Amino acid sequence: MGAQGLLVRERLPGCRVTDVTVGAAIRFFIVYLRDSHRAPESGERDAQEEEMKIMRLRRLLGLLGAILCLLWAPALALGGMTDLGFTRAMDINNSGQIVGWNGNACMYYGGTMTYLGTLGGYYSQAYGINTSGQIVGYSTNAAGDYRAFLYSGGVMTNLGTLGGNSSFANGINDNGQVVGYSTIAGGQTHAFLYSGGSMSDLGTLGGSYSFAFGINNSGQIAGYSTTAGGQTHAFLYDGSMHDLGTLGGNSSAAYGINNSGQIVGTAAPASGPDHPFLYSNGAMTDLGVLPGYDSGEAYGINNSGQVVGKIGSSRAFLYSGGVMTDLGTLGGDFSEAAAINDLGQIVGYSTTADWGPSAFLYDAGPVPVPGSLLLLGSGLLALAGLGRKFKRN
Repeated sequence: MGAQGLLVRERLPGCRVTDVTVGAAIRFFIVYLRDSHRAPESGERDAQEEEMKIMRLRRLLGLLGAILCLLWAPALALGGMTDLGFTRAMDINNSGQIVGWNGNACMYYGGTMTYLGTLGGYYSQAYGINTSGQIVGYSTNAAGDYRAFLYSGGVMTNLGTLGGNSSFANGINDNGQVVGYSTIAGGQTHAFLYSGGSMSDLGTLGGSYSFAFGINNSGQIAGYSTTAGGQTHAFLYDGSMHDLGTLGGNSSAAYGINNSGQIVGTAAPASGPDHPFLYSNGAMTDLGVLPGYDSGEAYGINNSGQVVGKIGSSRAFLYSGGVMTDLGTLGGDFSEAAAINDLGQIVGYSTTADWGPSAFLYDAGPVPVPGSLLLLGSGLLALAGLGRKFKRN
């Protein structure tokens, strides 16, 4: 097989670089080096030929590095922001199905818009979607009250309330469990879990209010609640509600959680405005802000630990590999990133040059997969060994 055949990228969702592609590139260069640098007959060897071999090896190693950087371009270089042409995008699953609203709740996929309807009222919004395409959000009913809904199989179902007049659904996992918040009979608002056809009150951290926003496939829930002292703190719920603390200040709120239990949100440091945080392994880490900004909020996290949100009051960001990146806008002066899937596809909304708000899709690309890194390391070691062999001969 020729070089072009070996270096063809395998087309997978999100244009991931596969282990096969990286391995093929490395194997090609090893074969090329071996065949083009076979030891000449003893009578042909001289210092000039040996020096030429080393120079060629260095050039080929540099070329291999450049090609591997191009192969990993989706992981190392960010794509552009695409205007989706509707009002607001709030979530995206790994199939690329996007939910939000455009007047009413909608799902956008493959260039086609599907409107979800309402629960008999005049308005609806969609906030979450799982792998199966089940969608959650809220809608007004015929009486004008807000109700959390689950949209599945083309049918919108009213999830009810915790005894009050309104409810709102924010997130859904792959098991069909739904989280959100609802008013209770006394008028306060409490976080809820809807599972197996019934809605459960998650309680609070000792205060009067709580709100749930994200749930992972293990059933762990992230949100925020007031405490007995009247402060607002982020929580993790796993059968009981745990206070996640703050970054040194007196407030925090959690908005997203991945399947590893990593949680993102916003929290007050010891001084100054709130900063986006990542909570992992029992510790809350300040993700910092972009230059020129002093505050921020994190809204979504994928299973690779890539985080998205908003810095200040006006700019969407991606935090990946310890680096925070400004995602720009659609030509206006505002953008906000709401969610990121495991392919590195980000959705949110931005103002445009004519000031109109519009949903966007931004392809940040996946992070390099461990298997490819292993192949890269072993390939470079093989090349280094080949170089030492040339030098000895």
